[in-house]
Amino acid sequence: GIDLVVLNLYAFEATVAKGSDFETCVENVDIGGPSMLRSSAKNHRYVTIATAPSQYAELIAALNKDGCTPYSLRKKFAAAA
Repeated sequence: GIDLVVLNLYAFEATVAKGSDFETCVENVDIGGPSMLRSSAKNHRYVTIATAPSQYAELIAALNKDGCTPYSLRKKFAAAA
């Protein structure tokens, strides 16, 4: 099964804010990402969801230490998601 999801959503708001053309804005609409994020967070008992590069160091440290992530970290990351 899947026990780790690393997900960075498209930067839709930033794309629109910088005045990109319509086609570029449409290309930056994230279709599947939000569903993956939600399903991963809802299953945090078994799945770690990392949604920001700022989480990577803590994630890697946990994996290097124990080979897995503790429930407290999965819960913390799910709340951030």
